[in-house]
Amino acid sequence: APLLNPAALLESLAIHGGRKLRYVVEVFGPLAFLSLLSPFRLGLGLPFLAEHLFTDMRLMTTIRTHHTADLLPFVFFFALWVLSHLLRWLPRSGKTWAPDKLAHAVAALLLATCFLFHGWSEAFHLRYHSISPHHARLHAVLAAIPPEASVSAQTPISPHLSYRKALYHFPDLGPAEDQAELVILDTALIERDTVRKGIAQAVAALPAKGYGKILDEDGILVFDKQPAPSRTRVGAGG
Repeated sequence: APLLNPAALLESLAIHGGRKLRYVVEVFGPLAFLSLLSPFRLGLGLPFLAEHLFTDMRLMTTIRTHHTADLLPFVFFFALWVLSHLLRWLPRSGKTWAPDKLAHAVAALLLATCFLFHGWSEAFHLRYHSISPHHARLHAVLAAIPPEASVSAQTPISPHLSYRKALYHFPDLGPAEDQAELVILDTALIERDTVRKGIAQAVAALPAKGYGKILDEDGILVFDKQPAPSRTRVGAGG
């Protein structure tokens, strides 16, 4: 498919372009970009790097998730390969490199780049798991949902609405004869642009399926199933 539509492939590369550039720096920077000095060998890891650069999923473009694990062995191995060749080549290059001083200089360089590109300690990432005002509002909305109500919600919300008779993953609303009574969404939890577009289309279709919006606050959306309009039979005489 990429060969049939190269333009779409290049467009996907531009999605979150700044974030992806920062990702490349965070991956190669701590080892002083030494891996890039062996481009032919690093080519073995390009398929793994490509899947991170051509995605629109934000979690694939950060070193703080497990998704980078497939790429890191190539980065480390080829950085070590380049480093070993530098330590052997520089003393033979005609310059007055003392072997012990050269090794110390390289170690100092790697230590400096590690500190420069590593960023904050992992302990600082705990702030990402704190409960924000938005999360508190979402928890309050979920707590108010009756346990007997059938619900359709997006995947991150579903675990908080378990232990009920019927729970569907949005945009699934359940069987036509017994659709979910409530639809609960939080647009702040959407990571991928492609998913965002699909959810927006499904939300736009809810009124036609008999759902009315009862809450729209800070990206939190709640719809309930509206009762079908009653049909009154009109007699022949008026």
